[in-house]
Amino acid sequence: MVYDALAIGTFSVRTFIVRNTGGAALTIPTVTTIGANAGDFIVATAGMTTPVSPGGSTSFTVAFAPTGNTSGPRTATLRIANDDPDENPFDISLTGMAFSTTADADGDGLNDWTEYQQRGAGFDWQKPQPELVKAFLAGSNASGLYTPTQVQAMNVDTPVIQKDPTTGEFTVTIGLEKSTDLVHYTPFPVTMPQAAITADGKLQLRFSVPDNTAFFRLETK
Repeated sequence: MVYDALAIGTFSVRTFIVRNTGGAALTIPTVTTIGANAGDFIVATAGMTTPVSPGGSTSFTVAFAPTGNTSGPRTATLRIANDDPDENPFDISLTGMAFSTTADADGDGLNDWTEYQQRGAGFDWQKPQPELVKAFLAGSNASGLYTPTQVQAMNVDTPVIQKDPTTGEFTVTIGLEKSTDLVHYTPFPVTMPQAAITADGKLQLRFSVPDNTAFFRLETK
């Protein structure tokens, strides 16, 4: 059984059907996985019936749910225990290919899962292609797509609140900056009429911008 390539953390489910072609009832006490990556293949037997009458069938599912943060093959053996005197247990080889959404095996700046998805465009997750990655990311930004790192850069750091030793008052200064590409930021001043305190004590800023696409981040000083 060979599974389709998947990103780590996602599921691929396959249904296995057991048919009893003999003349006596077939009992299946357990269905398990063994081997190097047994934990990456999850067996679900909730819908399986046993014993299986002659000429009848039953089924169960196996989900490929790779773990870890590395890309590569996953292998295990599906073991179907039964009371057939000459075919117990019945073993099936399981193989899955996992691609991590965080690992970059070739070190060219693009994760393995994205490179596998873009293989039709010439990407190879095991071959460094820095110029191709650079062009891909530049084109993505121009299309309005941004990497998690670029978006996370908008998050405000934990404010440092300082106390005036003379008055005993605490102050925190927050500034707003604007960007249209998530790379270059410029100050975006807010005047007093644009700031207000909500009923639950939160600072609310109201403003408009002429840009079709704009990103904002808070800076604390």
